[in-house]
Amino acid sequence: GDDEEQATGPGAERAKAAALEITGGGTVDGVEREGGGFEVEITKANGQQVEIALDSQYRQTAGDSGDETDQNESGEDESGKDDD
Repeated sequence: GDDEEQATGPGAERAKAAALEITGGGTVDGVEREGGGFEVEITKANGQQVEIALDSQYRQTAGDSGDETDQNESGEDESGKDDD
């Protein structure tokens, strides 16, 4: 809606950094508060625009653009972490 304001301050800066880490770089077009977290709009180096939704811990959540994270693949990361 019209009440979308650009977020500023330390939280917004952390959100930008976290989102750029997820996308592997690019240009931050805007940061908005979304619920308890943030939504960061980024234009990647190849010109693709993506929105990264972050929770209050600056972890990526399933946002509007589901093409960035495939839910079916998320379990693979946890499977190999127990090996001693």
